[in-house]
Amino acid sequence: MNDEDIQQILDRLGNRVSRLGEENRLCKLRDDAGKELIQQLGQYLSSEDWINVFESSENIFVKDLMKEWGAHLFPEKLNDE
Repeated sequence: MNDEDIQQILDRLGNRVSRLGEENRLCKLRDDAGKELIQQLGQYLSSEDWINVFESSENIFVKDLMKEWGAHLFPEKLNDE
């Protein structure tokens, strides 16, 4: 393996690291936007509305986000159980 081969490998690795860094940055932006959206929805949705949305969703990822970021939007009785 010569210096040129090593440089090509390092360049490819650098490109992959840059790409992963950008993907991570975008995921963080989306994550923050999702949290903000759920916070703002709390101003417009009642606890009953929140339960209806939760129960009508079949997507487990949506339900997980609703439980994690929107726990404060569920009725008190449900949170106590």
